[in-house]
Amino acid sequence: MSAAARHATRPSPRPSPRGPAGRLVSGLVGALVSGLGLLVLVAALAVVAVAVVVPRLGGATPYTVLTGSMSPGMPPGTLVVVRPVDAATLRTGDVITYQLRSGEPDVVTHRVVAIGTDEEGGTLLRTRGDANADPDPGWVRPVQVVGERWYSVPWLGHVSTAFTAAQRESASRVVAGLCWPTPPGCCCGPASSAPGGAAPSRPLMHSRSRRRRSTMSLRVDRRTWRSPRLRAALGLGVVATLLVTSTQASWTDTVAVGGATITTGTLDLRVDGSDAVASFDDLSLAGLVPGSSTAAVLTLENSGTVPLAWTAASSGTDAPLLGGLVVDVTGATTVTGTGSARTCGGPSLAGVTGSLGGTLVGTKRQIAAGGSETVCVEVTLPLTAPVSLAGHSTDLTLTFTGTSDLS
Repeated sequence: MSAAARHATRPSPRPSPRGPAGRLVSGLVGALVSGLGLLVLVAALAVVAVAVVVPRLGGATPYTVLTGSMSPGMPPGTLVVVRPVDAATLRTGDVITYQLRSGEPDVVTHRVVAIGTDEEGGTLLRTRGDANADPDPGWVRPVQVVGERWYSVPWLGHVSTAFTAAQRESASRVVAGLCWPTPPGCCCGPASSAPGGAAPSRPLMHSRSRRRRSTMSLRVDRRTWRSPRLRAALGLGVVATLLVTSTQASWTDTVAVGGATITTGTLDLRVDGSDAVASFDDLSLAGLVPGSSTAAVLTLENSGTVPLAWTAASSGTDAPLLGGLVVDVTGATTVTGTGSARTCGGPSLAGVTGSLGGTLVGTKRQIAAGGSETVCVEVTLPLTAPVSLAGHSTDLTLTFTGTSDLS
């Protein structure tokens, strides 16, 4: 082939239509795109670090806040990272994530506002959302506590809340497949060779060189966005955000039902119309000898508003007579006999008689509110009393005790 023909097939390159100003603009655009790519790379890596790496290294779990009950500190879409905690170490003001029902996946993230204990001394927690007026209903037990807030990042969880759980899983797989780095030359490598494996002709090379110079800014843009590192970081960032679990931080509402009045009852046991009988001398008897007895009738009244049950006991001031005198209480309403032969008729309310200084009526007897019961008290010096009791004297006290416990 002649030199003229060869020259015809290889036309000399024309000067670039771009002058110094064009090259400057092209360089600025390239730098801007590269910087933007680097910024996206750093942001994606930061998302991965905050949502995956740091929680994994710290044994924590990331959640996304769904509602506004913890606003303004943790608005909807906040990524909150929760790490395990011993419920006994929690204090008022700590923010915790807990299960609504133990063993179930639904969780709430709220602040501890009160700490109590159960019957066995275990820790109980009362929680409330920062934006709620009232505490959450019921106490939170340690078995429900998932963990304590470690740190939170606003808005980072919005991507996760835009999808259902199934959609998040599917989207993660798709994004990971699309963004994972590809082998060199798969999508951003050099152009394929000419058909048949033949190298392109020189005129074609000159033509490609001219295109490369005229589209330099576009080539920089493609290289930046096709960078395997950038695509991997973006994939990890999106997948990490999609896989974050949600926490409700639920709203609460309280309905007050009023109008009911509860009044405690009164318990008022009186004897012969008085709360204290200091001058009851109907049982007094001088010159008591073996076989002698004295008796008196008392009326027990329930002046309160609730039923009561009563018991009775006796006491004295002389030790020998405590075991020597016999006291009995019956349901008689009158005294039989006179002087040192006064007695009470009817059976003993206790079933048996007892010595002075012991229980007179140990089995509870009930009196309705506003009701009364008459009893007869008899004191006897038995015929078998020893001579050693002669000349002794004792003050006798009867004690009647009322209670609202009717069992």
